[in-house]
Amino acid sequence: MNEAKTIEKLNSFGLKLRPHKDKYATYDAYDSNYIVEIKNVRKDYGKDLMLADKLYKNYQKSQIFKKDFLYAVTVESSLYLYNISKLITSIVKTPPAPLKIPVTTDFENNEKIIKYSYFLDRNLAKKIDLTLDTD
Repeated sequence: MNEAKTIEKLNSFGLKLRPHKDKYATYDAYDSNYIVEIKNVRKDYGKDLMLADKLYKNYQKSQIFKKDFLYAVTVESSLYLYNISKLITSIVKTPPAPLKIPVTTDFENNEKIIKYSYFLDRNLAKKIDLTLDTD
């Protein structure tokens, strides 16, 4: 699944998301109620990863814009939707982990740096089964 299809899927539940026009924005989509960061992953590790800088920047923006901050993760045949605005207190109880992660998602560049990240327990998310799609 890609970002556009994830937005389309979320909109099928009544959201009115539009992709962010700035490709360097800290979040990928928004509507009048939400800002949304989207992560489409290829391999399932059982937990979802959120970079600490994105978590804090987007949570702060959501407060300024008076919107909820959602984190949508697609993996294999599922979409996990986290309402970070409602979960922030429980997420930050555990310190972020320093992980050696590629500088960018550009697969040509294999350089890695330390990025502080949170592991999100999927029990905190709403799970949407993508195998039920008929289109």
